[in-house]
Amino acid sequence: MDILFIHVFQAAARRFLSRRPIRTALGSTLYRTGVKTMRLTTYTDYALRVLIYLGLKGDKLATIREIAERFQISKNHLMKIVHNLGKDGYIETIRGRHGGLRLARPPKAINIGEITRRYEEDLRIVECFDRKSNTCLIAGSCGLASHLDEALKAFLSVLDAKTLADILKGSPGLRQQLLGAN
Repeated sequence: MDILFIHVFQAAARRFLSRRPIRTALGSTLYRTGVKTMRLTTYTDYALRVLIYLGLKGDKLATIREIAERFQISKNHLMKIVHNLGKDGYIETIRGRHGGLRLARPPKAINIGEITRRYEEDLRIVECFDRKSNTCLIAGSCGLASHLDEALKAFLSVLDAKTLADILKGSPGLRQQLLGAN
């Protein structure tokens, strides 16, 4: 999962940087190879993993325990994420002895950009993106914020163009790796 977002960000960054190289304060130029990653919170990462797993399962029900074991992540942490995914209409939770989880929408109706915006606590890359809490002394005259804002928009536009169906289709070994012989 982390590799997917590294590649998505690199693609967005290449699009941004290919139009305009950035000159640093020391006179050097920042090229495409200087961009490595942009991190999403663990919460968003796990929410996307749950959706991917349920997308692979189709109409079959999955449990929180099953997902936690498959990804080797905390069941307690997943419970909060699953609750919010259900509350937000992305998954359906069925209670009872034979209950479980499944997608509430088809994978093509779940937009990755929307999920990212909904579950990321803060997409402000630098403090000057928030005028209320900004204490940067050069915020008014520095051009870095506009470049970072443009890069963030490029990153999100790549995610906006992707659905859960795209992720599932573009990951041929994923079904075997996560579900085994199912």
